[in-house]
Amino acid sequence: ESGLAAQYNLLANAVLVEVDSQLAVARPAAYSPGVPDAFHRNHEAAMALVDQLEARVPTRASLALFRNSPALAAYFKRWNLSVYFTLRFQDIAGELEGEMAEQGLMQAPADAPGNSGVDLKYLLASTAGSWQALKRCWADDVFVVQIADRFVRFSAQILSRYHTWLSTGVEALGTGPRKGGGGGGGDGEGAAGGGSSDKGPAPPPLEGSK
Repeated sequence: ESGLAAQYNLLANAVLVEVDSQLAVARPAAYSPGVPDAFHRNHEAAMALVDQLEARVPTRASLALFRNSPALAAYFKRWNLSVYFTLRFQDIAGELEGEMAEQGLMQAPADAPGNSGVDLKYLLASTAGSWQALKRCWADDVFVVQIADRFVRFSAQILSRYHTWLSTGVEALGTGPRKGGGGGGGDGEGAAGGGSSDKGPAPPPLEGSK
């Protein structure tokens, strides 16, 4: 980039603006998060373009000018990452909630999604399901670095939800500590390997992150 180009911020005010306007005319659906998989691919391509433009900026001052430009801000604003995350959250959390509601403390099959690619197989179906949910959060075709904080918070919610679900199920089976000093019957083997279908009271579900 020449000094004149840097002075007038041509990469932002000419190149990026033109790409943005042409894309909006030719492929307006590219910016829509309604189909999360396609949106993610389009967003990754868009961010790769920004990286390529930044690689052509010769100085730190010019880079700061580019990153603070209204053109780049408008380009970023087109990508509704909040809606994208909400759709991913609903998909992942909804699937996990369905598994926990239906399976109870059931043994996981060896070919459960959460048991694929791991040496140590998870015994409980919802354990495998929770691990699968965590893996989906950080999968290359789901995770977006610009909203990493939301995926971190979502991962913590999954772990908390699993803890609540497991504690509730164990108490319902009488294998956990009870209030009043009475010991629970059994030694816990039923919850791990017996395949009991006792679900117990349903713990609160996951809630969406803002």
